[in-house]
Amino acid sequence: MYLSATEAKTDQERDVALAAHLRQVREHVRTLGSKEYWRQFPTSPEFVVMFLPLEPLLSAALEQEPALLDQAAGLRVIPATPMTLLALLKAAALGWRQEQVARNAEEIQLIGRDLYDRLRTMVAHLEAVGRNIKQAGDAYDRFVGSLEQKVLPGARRFRELGVHAPEEIETTEQLRLSVRPITRPELLDQSDELLPKS
Repeated sequence: MYLSATEAKTDQERDVALAAHLRQVREHVRTLGSKEYWRQFPTSPEFVVMFLPLEPLLSAALEQEPALLDQAAGLRVIPATPMTLLALLKAAALGWRQEQVARNAEEIQLIGRDLYDRLRTMVAHLEAVGRNIKQAGDAYDRFVGSLEQKVLPGARRFRELGVHAPEEIETTEQLRLSVRPITRPELLDQSDELLPKS
């Protein structure tokens, strides 16, 4: 109908053809809106794009009916010409990229929180190992002390009494273990402050 309007010989023929063009555009908007394509896909934007292949097709309809865009928006239909379709596609692509970034940030936060909890558990195990090593070292030192003070003096008296052994009993030094404690700055105990806020 739009082509008929451009080829019209009189203003009346042109007006009739433009009115028919507006009816076609409006009917197409209603048809697309009633299909509700977005319900078919869970992550789809809740609108449908009605492509008009020539720029004047939309402007001619809007001249006849200035409220056409509002009516289309009410039915979740976005009329798009080649120029506006490119802008719309770029905006949609940007929105999806930002949504992906937001999803990635949430996943990073969950992984970070999980990793932090696992590290906290590992540190607790490491501290237990350190305590056990220190206890074993202390027990060893007590054993060496008891050996040197209570057993070896009696064993050395054998030599004084004439018992000969090929080698003397050497003294054993205590370990005196000092296990380094794990540093716990205040911030490390506050996992929520280290992780990004959602």
